[in-house]
Parts: sequence; C-alpha cells; structure tokens
Amino acid sequence: MKYLYDTQLFVEKNEDMVEYLCKKGLIQEGKVAVTMKTVNRAEFCDYPECAFYQAPQSIGWNATISAPYIHSLVLGVLSKNLKPGAKALDIGCGSGFLCPAMLSMMNFDGTVIGIEHIPELAEKAVKNISKSYEKELLSNKINILVRDGREGFAEEAPYDCIHVGAASEEIPHALIEQLKIGGTLVIPIGLEEEEQDLIVCVRTSKDKIFTQSLTKICYVPLTSKKHQLCRI
Repeated sequence: MKYLYDTQLFVEKNEDMVEYLCKKGLIQEGKVAVTMKTVNRAEFCDYPECAFYQAPQSIGWNATISAPYIHSLVLGVLSKNLKPGAKALDIGCGSGFLCPAMLSMMNFDGTVIGIEHIPELAEKAVKNISKSYEKELLSNKINILVRDGREGFAEEAPYDCIHVGAASEEIPHALIEQLKIGGTLVIPIGLEEEEQDLIVCVRTSKDKIFTQSLTKICYVPLTSKKHQLCRI
C-alpha cells in the first residue's frame, strides 16, 4: 500500500470518511469502522475543516496527526491485541486520537497510556481527549504522561500492544522488553526525512520477535525533545 495523499477526499464527518476507507479496502474489520466513526477526528485536529483529508495534519511543535487511513491500518493490525482488559502504550501520542480509539477497540475495558516528551503536546492531547472522553481520563483508563518515549514506560509493563507514532532508525530494545509474549508493536523504521517502513513486530517468545513491513510511509522522527523543537 502506498500513500493516499493524491486522493485527499474532503468530507464533513467521520461517517463519510469511514465509508470511503471501507470502499478502498483500507478498513476490513467492522470493529475498526465503528471505532473510526465513534472517535471524532475533528476533535483532535487544529483545523477541523480539514480533519477528514487523507493526509497528515500539523498539530504544532513539529508534530502531526497521521492520515485517517494510517490510523485505520494501525487499529486493524492491533485489533487482535486490543481486547477487553488489555493494556496499550501509545508513544508519541501527539493529538491524543489513538488513545480513545484503542480504548474503544477494548470496549472501554482496559488501559491506554499515551507518552509525549513535549509538555505542550501532552496538554493538547489531554484537552482533545477530554472533549468526549473526560470520564476515561478521570478514571485512569487513559493516562497521558510526559517522558522520553524511546524508553517506553516500564512501570506499567508488560503491554498487549505498543504503537509508536514517530520513526526510529532501529527498534528500541526497551519497547520489545516491555511487550508481552504474543504482544504486537507497530513502529516506523527508517531515517529522518526519508521514506520509512511501517513495521509490525510480534513477540513470539522471550527472545524472539517476528517482523513484517506493512507499507511505506514518512513520519516525523522519534528523537529527543531538543532535536524535535529545532527541526526546520
């Protein structure tokens, strides 16, 4: 699957966006379709009138919210792990969109921890999530933390699944160690400002992982706070 940026279909609501993704074969699971309709993308975009374009949107601080088709792809890949009672980690949670989306896939029975190393982005994620999911924040079903995502969050490990919303040159060892046996990690691998591979890693045993490339993509880098804020 390649980029859909050349098909920036403009629609005005989640339902139409999801119908488009289903017609294109980019959503193949009913649960993903329900989640993508339920979690209103416009509440997580700085420019709601552009929320349903099939392209990433800037959210400030050299970060973006991914294109809708990427979110649907990630949720589809992680669906087998996003069961009731599961625990998920969203590194580089940015706008906060995937946190309630992953919790929705768990039927709102589980825990999602979002990590951001830019305090202002973490505040934005909390503000966005609270528009429709304040109860989930107050009950700690969704937690947003300020810390270095490259280190994960060992205090709550192991996780059923981990999503990384920024590109790394290699798979961080700490994240594999924090993944349950049978757990799934989705992470873009490649160099900054170049085409990267969106990789799925399944931890099949204590010392083994199975990896597979899903598609080519171009993400912002998984890097230090200083480097991110200095990027042009």
